[in-house]
Amino acid sequence: MSSRVVSFSERVDHLAIYTLRAVSACVITVIPILAGCRPKDDAELLPQARSLFQEVLSDFNAQKDKVTSQLEQGKNSLLTFQEAITIAEDKDAEFKKVYTKWRNVESEVQRLHEKFAGLVKGADSLYAELYGRANSITTSDALKTRTLQSLDESKQNYTIRLKQSRTMIDALDGLYTKVRDTMTALEINYTLDLLESRLTETFQEIDQMIQSVTIELDQLSRESELLLSKRFG
Repeated sequence: MSSRVVSFSERVDHLAIYTLRAVSACVITVIPILAGCRPKDDAELLPQARSLFQEVLSDFNAQKDKVTSQLEQGKNSLLTFQEAITIAEDKDAEFKKVYTKWRNVESEVQRLHEKFAGLVKGADSLYAELYGRANSITTSDALKTRTLQSLDESKQNYTIRLKQSRTMIDALDGLYTKVRDTMTALEINYTLDLLESRLTETFQEIDQMIQSVTIELDQLSRESELLLSKRFG
């Protein structure tokens, strides 16, 4: 592939960095305002400063909700079925061999049904036209009769052969359904193996992210409360 696929881990890291930067930007915006307050203006600016600080916290909560939503979307795109099958084939040569045969047989079965349906449609259409032409013979009843008899004989042979083929196709469909069910069970089992591994890895990444962001928030909480205490008591 020409483009690199961004992993879920990278998306989580980007979201964490984005959140911390957003919080830092908000705090940096408030600090100059607080630092510029003169003592005699404290009483007047206190309500305004508190309001600004609440806006900072509100903005952070909004960013947090956005990150949570994006994490939920990330979980939904954690792994697709086709990705799981492709990875399973790469990891297990025996599964790849069986699954490749299955895809080929599945394609052949579809082609068989299409070919049979085309045969029936084409033959029915042609026989109908031939019967119409035979019945248009008017100058000789004997000629018309012989022609219709030839058509009847051909149609009977076609009908017998058609029934035989349909019986064989029905038997083939029964075997195909059995193999399809087996392959479905294999697909699910191989997908589950990979999914459980990915879930374990992703939950570990999320736990690490939670710990990291929690530390930053604790520090930010102490620093912001200390700053507010120094300025307004």
